[in-house]
Amino acid sequence: MDDIRISASSYGWYVIKEYLKNNSWWVILLIICTAIASLFDYKYILLAFMIILVVVPMIMSIVYFKYVLHPLARYSILPKSMMFDINAETIDIDIQDAEGNVTESVHYTLDDFDSLNVDSSFLALRYRESKYIYLVLPLKSLSNDVISYMVSKYIPSVLN
Repeated sequence: MDDIRISASSYGWYVIKEYLKNNSWWVILLIICTAIASLFDYKYILLAFMIILVVVPMIMSIVYFKYVLHPLARYSILPKSMMFDINAETIDIDIQDAEGNVTESVHYTLDDFDSLNVDSSFLALRYRESKYIYLVLPLKSLSNDVISYMVSKYIPSVLN
């Protein structure tokens, strides 16, 4: 069993980055439309600034409260020990308190996750329940066998 955890800010930035990667196109489209409309009437420049300075921060706060503060996020940021069983395709998580006592135990199979993202320093398994809720694990605390198995399970087309 290994002691694995990431900071809450790292988890938050990862989730917000993934959300922006998938959903920033419509904000850019609105800004482009208002820029084109400002060629005909300068008042649309104010609308573009309102989108940038009011709408976008509100969307980010909604993402923060809906996805980053989700109860499943605690499995990424709290101190824990994890056991990966590659043969049974299971992950056992034991959440620990400050003294190292186990306060909660969770058992997952790899079927509970629907995709895998590998970042420069994180391996993120996305829960099937939601599009932007992840079990994020630091790569440095995982063995090469676990990482290669996860990649071969969720990204088989890359290996062929």
